[in-house]
Amino acid sequence: MKNLALFDFDHTLTTNDNFTNFIYYGVSSTRLAIGKVVLAPMLIAYKLRILPGTVLRQLIAWIGFYGVYTGRYRGGDCSGMEKARRIRKSFNLEAYSTIYAYGDSPEDEAMLSLAHKKFYRWKERT
Repeated sequence: MKNLALFDFDHTLTTNDNFTNFIYYGVSSTRLAIGKVVLAPMLIAYKLRILPGTVLRQLIAWIGFYGVYTGRYRGGDCSGMEKARRIRKSFNLEAYSTIYAYGDSPEDEAMLSLAHKKFYRWKERT
């Protein structure tokens, strides 16, 4: 049987948050300025762990791309339970002898729960 390795992308395979880079690249300076003012309370709530990152990212996309795109992710935000659902939809997990999962945030817990070998911030969990 084969093995399967599952990776979170931002801060696990890369050293930074690519969503932020994408927003700064794709959103006009006017929309960025508006977004910084409008979303400041939400960013504080996120930093205080009151507002989930999934909600904040959707708000940022909506404000940043309003009038150009819908502001919704195709298929929704891929984190938490949604990430695990998509993995189960894409792979027959029973077909793998060992599943490895690598993540770095609480949003990766559902993905890590699918694995036999779980690595959180590159340290194996037992």
